[in-house]
Amino acid sequence: MDKIKTIFVIQAYESQTDTGQIMDTVILELFASSEKEAIKKAKKMVEKKFYRLSRVIETRNDTR
Repeated sequence: MDKIKTIFVIQAYESQTDTGQIMDTVILELFASSEKEAIKKAKKMVEKKFYRLSRVIETRNDTR
């Protein structure tokens, strides 16, 4: 049976320019059940001023 896991890619950063470029960025790829949970985990791991969702990835693990 395939088990689906979701990876949330969170960008943690210090500032953003007028053109939208983010500065002093860390990218975290976290297993979580929701965006809110992923951001909460990211805040515990890395201290930055802002956090945002960048991408969501579903993976399938064949556990046969």
